[in-house]
Amino acid sequence: GFFISRIISKPIGKMVDAADKLAMGDVDVNIKINTRDETGRLAESFSRMIANIREQAIVTEKMAVGDLNIEIKAKSDKDVLNIRLNEVLKAVKSLIAEMLTLSKAATDGDLAVRGDVGKFHGDYKKIVAGVNDTLDAVTRPINDAISVMAEVAKGNLQVSVDGDYSGDHAIIKNSINNTITSFNEVIGNINAASEQVASGAKQVSDASTALSQGATEQASSIEE
Repeated sequence: GFFISRIISKPIGKMVDAADKLAMGDVDVNIKINTRDETGRLAESFSRMIANIREQAIVTEKMAVGDLNIEIKAKSDKDVLNIRLNEVLKAVKSLIAEMLTLSKAATDGDLAVRGDVGKFHGDYKKIVAGVNDTLDAVTRPINDAISVMAEVAKGNLQVSVDGDYSGDHAIIKNSINNTITSFNEVIGNINAASEQVASGAKQVSDASTALSQGATEQASSIEE
């Protein structure tokens, strides 16, 4: 009985040690039990379980560093962990593709493109919505500036950017408004100078008329 007990307890002890390491997150464990009995088959099953966990650890490690060129195969339709890892992989790839689409559109100058929030769930949805909100915040002052400058191009200088902006957006707003104010001042000075020129021209015209009239009177006197 003692001999049989040692035959059974020794491999079970190895599996217990391996299970303890797995419970602590250590997947670098191996079990070598060369028996053909129930204990040996249990050890083989345990070894396959360890190999599966090790594969999943490698997959998650690659995903953590951004390496998504991986393939996850579920061992069966009951392999919940690998099935869920596949779903995570697909969701991350879809999110990256959506971000690349938005980035490409932005670099091409098309700031009207927005991410499809309906394609995502949970925090992934929040990420896409946050990017959309960021684009809205960026394009709002740009659109206001475009509208104001279109009016300026038409000659309407009684306009300004009135949005409540902060940071660099406020700098753009103030620069445009200061430019319009400067235009108004310049045009005001030009108008004042034009009025002075017009007044001087009128004085010259009046003097010329008076001179002409005086010359006419003198000519009449001389003729008489």
